[in-house]
Amino acid sequence: MKALDGDNKQMRVGIVGCGRVAEHHLKHIRRTRCGQVVGLADTCTENLRRLGIMYSVSNLHSSLEGLLDSTPVDVIHICTPPSDHFSMARSAIRGGAHVLVEKPLASSAAEVAELYAEANTRRRLVCPDFLQLFHPAMLRVIKLVKSGVLGKVVHCVCNYGFAGDDPALREAVGLHWVYRLPGGPLQNHLSHPLYLVLWWLGTPLRTLVLPKAFGTLPRGMPDHLEITLEGQHSTGHITLTMVDRPSDYYLTLHCERGIVTVNFRTMTVVIERHGVLPGSVERLTSAIRQAGQLSKQFVTNTVAMARGALIPYQGLGNLIRQFYDDIATHSGPPVPQELAIAVSKTEDAVLAQIGRTELRGVRPAAERREVVVTGATGFLGREVVRRLVKSGHAVRALVRPQSPTDELEQLGVELAYGDVRDRDSLRAAFEGASIVIHLAAGLRGSERFMLDTGVNGTANVAAAARESGIRRVIYTSSVAVYDLTTVPEGGMVTEDTPLESRPERRGTYSMVKCLAERTALRERSSPQTPWTILRPAVVFGNGHSGVSLVGFTLGSFLVSWGRRNRQLRLIHVADVAAAIVTMCEDPSTAGRVFNLAHPDPITAHQYIRACLRARGYGRLRVIYFPYWLFAGAAVGLRLLSRIVKRAPKISAARVIYSCRGVRISSARILTETKWKPSDSLLAQVIAADGGQRAHRLPWEIGTPHATAVRGAQPS
Repeated sequence: MKALDGDNKQMRVGIVGCGRVAEHHLKHIRRTRCGQVVGLADTCTENLRRLGIMYSVSNLHSSLEGLLDSTPVDVIHICTPPSDHFSMARSAIRGGAHVLVEKPLASSAAEVAELYAEANTRRRLVCPDFLQLFHPAMLRVIKLVKSGVLGKVVHCVCNYGFAGDDPALREAVGLHWVYRLPGGPLQNHLSHPLYLVLWWLGTPLRTLVLPKAFGTLPRGMPDHLEITLEGQHSTGHITLTMVDRPSDYYLTLHCERGIVTVNFRTMTVVIERHGVLPGSVERLTSAIRQAGQLSKQFVTNTVAMARGALIPYQGLGNLIRQFYDDIATHSGPPVPQELAIAVSKTEDAVLAQIGRTELRGVRPAAERREVVVTGATGFLGREVVRRLVKSGHAVRALVRPQSPTDELEQLGVELAYGDVRDRDSLRAAFEGASIVIHLAAGLRGSERFMLDTGVNGTANVAAAARESGIRRVIYTSSVAVYDLTTVPEGGMVTEDTPLESRPERRGTYSMVKCLAERTALRERSSPQTPWTILRPAVVFGNGHSGVSLVGFTLGSFLVSWGRRNRQLRLIHVADVAAAIVTMCEDPSTAGRVFNLAHPDPITAHQYIRACLRARGYGRLRVIYFPYWLFAGAAVGLRLLSRIVKRAPKISAARVIYSCRGVRISSARILTETKWKPSDSLLAQVIAADGGQRAHRLPWEIGTPHATAVRGAQPS
C-alpha cells in the first residue's frame, strides 16, 4: 500500500469518535492491513480507553486537534454523531488529512458543498461512508447492469427496514442523539436507501414524501416514510420503516430486459431476464430459476461463513481499501462527489416535507407535586399512575426523554424528564414532593444496563430522596429475591424466608433485584426517609398473560415444567397498583416489608384446564416435564456449553425456582392494611388470557407474541 508521498508504507489513520461504528472501522482497517491506526480521539474517556486497549493504540486524545497535533496523519475517519460531521471533517481537511465520514456527510446540502469546495482547494479527498455500494452483492449487480445485458434501469425500489428497539437507544443515559436529529431516528438511516437509488437515478427532479406514525416512536414521531423520486430517465421508490417485522433490506432494479434484486439481509442476488419462451412457461419456470440461484448462493455463503470470510459490514472494508488506494494513486474518491451532493439535496427535500420531529428540551417541573413515580411508562408504572390520579393524588412522572408519554399527558400528569442513572435529574424531579414510588428498572437488555438501572439507579434514588427531603419511598422488589431451596415443596414463603445469598446463579434479573433490595433494606428504617418494600409475585393482566409460568407449546403439545399440582405464584397488575396506593395512604406501612400474591391457590393443572375450557382448545395435549428431567436437561446444557460457547445455561438454582411448587404468603398485607384483591385469581387469569387475543392459543409461549409478554417478570 502506498502512502501519500509514494513510499511503501501504510496509511497513517486517526479515528475520531470511539462508539460502536468506530469498532467496525478499526476491525476492517486491521483485517485489510491497508492502514495503521496512529491515534484515537473522543470526549468520552471510557470509550476512548476501551478501544485503545482493544486495538493497542496508546495515542489517545479528547479532541481532533490534539490528535492532529500529536502525530502525522494521512486519513481521518469521522465516526461521531452527525451534528459534528461538518465541523470535524472541515478541521481534518484544514489539518492536511483526507476524510472518510460516516453518514450523513453533513447536516445540509450547503455544508456538503462547502466541504467539497474546501477539499478540492486543498487537494484532499472526502468520502462519505456509502458502504452498501461496496457490498459484494451490490458490486456484482453494478457490474451486471453496466455490462448492458439487462438494458437501462427504468425504475428502482428500495425497502429499508430497521428495528427501533436498538439497545444503544434503549440503554442510553438521557436522550440519545438520534432523537435530536431534525428527522429523528429515520434521518439517521435515510442516506442508505437514497444513495442506493440515486446511484442509478442521479439528482432527482422531484421528491414526494408520505410520512406515517404507527406508534413505535414517542409523541407521534414518524416511524415510516414512503418516498417517490423522479429522475431524468427513470424513477424510484423508497420505503424507510421501523414498523415491519422482520425488517427487510433490499434493492430491486427494473431494467428494460430484466429485473435484479439484491437482498442485503440474506446477502443474495436474484436475476430475472426477459426470456423468449411463452408467458405461461416463463411463469411456471420462474420459481425454479430463482430457487436454483438462491440454492447456489446459500452454499456459497455457508462456505464463506465457515471460512470466516462472511463478516459484518463487508462493504465498509471494501470501501476503506478502495479509498486508501485512490489516495495513494491520486485518483478521485470511490464515492463520486456528484452522488454525495445529490444525496444531501434529497435529504433536505425529504426533511422539509416531514417537518422537524426531534425531541428537544425538558418540560420544567412547574408545580409542587405530592407523589413522584419512577418508571411511570412501564407496564406496572402506567397502572400505578392511573390509580393514583383516580384516587386524587397529584403525580409527577419521571420519564426518559424518548419514552411514550401520551397517556400520562392525557391524565394530566406532570412530566419530569430524566433517568435513575442521573442523580441530578432525580433531584430535580423530587423537588417539592413528599413520596417517591420507585418502579424503574431495566428488566431486559445487557447485563450492564440492567445492573446500572436496577442497582445503581436504586442507590441514586436513595441518595436523591435524602437530599430532597422526601418523607417516604415505596419500592417495588420481587419474590425473586427469596431462596426457595429453603422452602419445602408445597410450603409457604413469608417475609422472613431467607433471601438468596448467591442470586447470580439464577440469572441477571434475580441478581439485580437482590442487589437493589440491599439498598432498600438499608434505607428501610431511616428516620429521615423510611422505605416500604413490596415484593410482588409474577405480575400479569391488562393484556399480559401469566402463562409463561406454565410452559411452552410444541405443535399440538403443551409442555409444562414441574408437577401438575405445582402452585403458581401470580398477582394481577391492578392489585399491585392498588397495594402501592394503599402504602401511600397508610403511614403505618413505612419501614415495613410486604409480600404480595393472590391468596387463592391455583395449580398449573387447574390453570391449564380452566383456560382450555375457556378458549375451546380441548385437543391440546399436555405433557408435564418433571423436576428430575428438567434438572437433567440443565446438566446437559451446562456440559454442552463447554463445547459450544453460545449454548444456553440453566443453573440448578433456576431449575428449583421454576419447578418448586411453593406459595407466597400475603397474610401480613391482608391483616395489617386495607388491601384486598379485586377478584378471584381464576377469574383474573381466564380474563387475562381470553382477552389477550382470540385467534391464537393462549399457551403459545414460543411464539413472537409470548416472548413479548412484558408483564410476566423473569426469574
